[in-house]
Amino acid sequence: MYGKDFCKIYNELGWNYYSETFGEQLKIWLKNMGVNPVSFLDIGCGTGVLCRIMRDMGLKIKGIDLSKNMIEIAKKNCPGANFVVADMVTYQPEEKVDLVTCTCDALNHLSDISLVDTMIHNVFNYITPGGYFIFDILNGQEGHDETPFELAKDGDRRILLQITKNRQITTLHVYTYEGENLLHEEKVVETFYEPSLISDILLSAGFDNITCNDSLNPTHPGHGTALFFTAQKPL
Repeated sequence: MYGKDFCKIYNELGWNYYSETFGEQLKIWLKNMGVNPVSFLDIGCGTGVLCRIMRDMGLKIKGIDLSKNMIEIAKKNCPGANFVVADMVTYQPEEKVDLVTCTCDALNHLSDISLVDTMIHNVFNYITPGGYFIFDILNGQEGHDETPFELAKDGDRRILLQITKNRQITTLHVYTYEGENLLHEEKVVETFYEPSLISDILLSAGFDNITCNDSLNPTHPGHGTALFFTAQKPL
């Protein structure tokens, strides 16, 4: 999953802005909620940007990703953290964790709701009592213009993103150009899940204080294409 070329492009020109923005909003959310975690796990950590932000807050950091190439970059971006190549569905850390995140539509990479169910129940098992699970999912209510648009640019090199939808399936086509020459193409397939179904799974796993909004913080404008869940494990 995710070739070396794509991961390098992702890190240098791509989508780190999302993790950076979410990280700043997460810091505000933690302060506003009076939540002071000691340990942190990022599921689908990618290049380790969110882990680095949480590390700089003094947390004990672990990140997992199915892509070996992403993990290699994450280790360079966030020295001192514990990064592991692992499947989010079956992963079980050795110790319980106070705060778990799963962003950048990572949950939508799971192709079947049964996998989502297993993953959420597993997360509940390894979160400490009183701890939080915070994640995002695709907002299926938002329409998408299927015209490719420029995501990032550096000199003659640029990244175009095209989003296509077919019922419950969203496909992200990522094109990297050098001038007019196509250097690399990557396709990411994601499955849309109804927010009410995700809420039901969270409840069945044992979570409470569940929220779902288009922004992590009310004062921050919504992302548009994402919905943000927060869920707490009872004390």
